[in-house]
Amino acid sequence: MEVVGESRYQEALTRIAGGKRRESQLIRTNAELRREPTNPFDRNAVQVVIAGDVVGYLPRDEAAKYAPALDQLPRAGFACDAEIRGGWRDGDDEGHFGVVVWLPPPNRLAG
Repeated sequence: MEVVGESRYQEALTRIAGGKRRESQLIRTNAELRREPTNPFDRNAVQVVIAGDVVGYLPRDEAAKYAPALDQLPRAGFACDAEIRGGWRDGDDEGHFGVVVWLPPPNRLAG
């Protein structure tokens, strides 16, 4: 699943990825999903956190599916596999970082 809102977290993604490179990057890592029920724009908001930094959110329609399952977990957050993609720089042109997470169906989340 592609994460949304990464454009607001490029500084954190650049730091986590170790900077931009000439070629596009593909960095396999782990992420944690954390509920953000106080989010003023979406009460079902689910943050995607890598290395302690928020790097984006689950898309709104997916967050609505995953929020109830995350709320039922015995601990805050759910760990999953992730990839940081992009982050190339070639002369005056550059690409931003994006994030993808791999998740089981919401009814299969386990703490």
